Amino acid sequence: MKTLFLSAAALFMVVMTSEANSFDKVVSNLSKTQFSQDFSHVQHAVWSHPGNFDEVIFQRQGHTMTAYYDAGSELVGTTSSKKFTDLPLKAQSKIRKEYQDYNVVSVIRYDDNENNGTDMQLFGVTADAPDSYFVELSKGAKKEVLQVSDEGNVSFFQALK
Repeated sequence: MKTLFLSAAALFMVVMTSEANSFDKVVSNLSKTQFSQDFSHVQHAVWSHPGNFDEVIFQRQGHTMTAYYDAGSELVGTTSSKKFTDLPLKAQSKIRKEYQDYNVVSVIRYDDNENNGTDMQLFGVTADAPDSYFVELSKGAKKEVLQVSDEGNVSFFQALK
């Protein structure tokens, strides 16, 4: 339960969505039905609709994940908390070298649904992101987010306020 709470808190900070215009604040039953088809044998599914997406936090194979469904009840993608050591070795090395004075705040894995063209909003930015890791770093009051590809390429994604 502690893992579920910590992951939920981290994911809500990570994925910030703008207010919905035409998409009601009530979670769609169609999203729930689609979720059941997309993910079988899950534990502890908790639904919400904080912005443009229906969001469900759930346990799958011992890991806490969040799935995001668009206005058409189609899966946009999933996020899950990871460890720095889960990053490709090339990325770990580059981050340690270039950001040695920074602390790692969180590492999030975003798995994009390539069959859905809807863009996610990550860290307050609309992102047409392929499957990637997002590493939040801090140095005093300065906070930055890096995007890491599966190949270990590291790029600046967003400065946080």
